[in-house]
Amino acid sequence: MTTYTPTAGYQGVSTFWQKYGMTISSAIGTLVYAVIGYMEDGSISGPEWLVFGVLTANSVLIYVVPVFPKYGWIKNAINGVLAVLALGYQVLTGVDTGGEILLLVWTFATAVGVLRSPAVSPKTGGVSSGVGGVLVPQA
Repeated sequence: MTTYTPTAGYQGVSTFWQKYGMTISSAIGTLVYAVIGYMEDGSISGPEWLVFGVLTANSVLIYVVPVFPKYGWIKNAINGVLAVLALGYQVLTGVDTGGEILLLVWTFATAVGVLRSPAVSPKTGGVSSGVGGVLVPQA
């Protein structure tokens, strides 16, 4: 558990999930995307590699970018932009098989899962709260 000081913008205690929820959701979504892409036809095609790269970049950026108290929405904005790029590319390259439809749906589900997950930043005290992201105030 991390305790925040009043000077950091938030005073309270966070759990591991509240602190890293967005990063965990994004990483799990990225790994499952790769597994689904591989299981579809026994290989990962060019478009699938590009989307996998975008989802991986999304995971890294969500982890690296701190949540600033004034701009708690920044992680959601990064996730949204990269999810739209990944979804748009998949649609433009064509969704022909059931496996490709599943990949498209999973990309969308990953983006929504990240948006609904919490994140707090210990250094800045910023909070980007999804479902389950409410922090317990300190007494």
